Amino acid sequence: MGVDDRYVQPGSNQLLEALGRDNPLPTPPNQGIANAYPMPCSSPCLPLGIPAPTLPPQGPYIIRAKNSGKVLDVPTSIDGASIRQFDYLSDPGEKWLLVPLPDGFFKIVSKLSGKALDVTGFSLSNGTLIQQYSYLGGDNQRWQLELVEDGFFKIVCKQSGKVLDVQGMSTSNGALIQQWDYLGGDNQKWQLILADDTYPPSASFKIAAKQTGKALDVQAASTTNGALIQQWDYIGGDNQNWQLVPVESGYFRIAAKHSGKVLDVQGMSTSNGAPIQQYDYLGGDNQKWRFILVQNGFFKIVAKQSGKVLDVQGASPSDGALIQQWNYLGSDNQKWSVEKN
Repeated sequence: MGVDDRYVQPGSNQLLEALGRDNPLPTPPNQGIANAYPMPCSSPCLPLGIPAPTLPPQGPYIIRAKNSGKVLDVPTSIDGASIRQFDYLSDPGEKWLLVPLPDGFFKIVSKLSGKALDVTGFSLSNGTLIQQYSYLGGDNQRWQLELVEDGFFKIVCKQSGKVLDVQGMSTSNGALIQQWDYLGGDNQKWQLILADDTYPPSASFKIAAKQTGKALDVQAASTTNGALIQQWDYIGGDNQNWQLVPVESGYFRIAAKHSGKVLDVQGMSTSNGAPIQQYDYLGGDNQKWRFILVQNGFFKIVAKQSGKVLDVQGASPSDGALIQQWNYLGSDNQKWSVEKN
């Protein structure tokens, strides 16, 4: 694949910023883009007792084009390498970190190279190729995610206002990524999926429903196969803490810290309303789950076997409401935050 000549950022001495990764992240300003995140509220925007949305984990993420199902990929670590789409092979060049910046935008950084997505030559023109380049802080390296439909985002460059676009609406491996005015094509819509090496397996998480802020909880802290999963106010017990263990590309088993047993769709059912239980890990697709970012730091959690999602039964606000699987309808009882302990 051809690689652009060495790229020199104009005026780069003015663009360098002391961003200090260890500094606390300030509250980002409202950028005025509808449905974008992060999206601060100047007044309470959720009912009392429900935590506000948080930034998503930095990842890494798989960034997948809706039209082709292929993912953003860079095959080398050099400055100026063009970004393309390719089948997902779980390579480091296909995994990307979302690093929040003080102005509310993100730099999008390759796990392979540590370099950032960059609009070549600071261009404002349609058709300009996207490359990777060492991060210098220019607005051509700052991006915002704007929700366009459930689970899909347009990825907007701060400098140009144009979006990531698969050249020619191609579905082929190796098709280059460019910037273009947003036209609503599926080649401009992107899904973000937590990669299978996001966290070490020893890390544990609170997984909470957007609707209520209540956490996934094993009933009565049982250690028995078949114990049902419910929602409950988060108390911090190990029956409310979960480990995400990679099992295959883009999928995890979700293991209760107290028992080591995993979230399991009862009876390997593919039906709406099937209860979620804990069970010894046997490797079935009813025990494998994918996390897909849907909005404002929330995920839908999708069973591999059925394609259905974790759902609080009856959209109940109560402690003890059972967790089931259901077709994804986009309601808040199907959206979950993932917060590292």
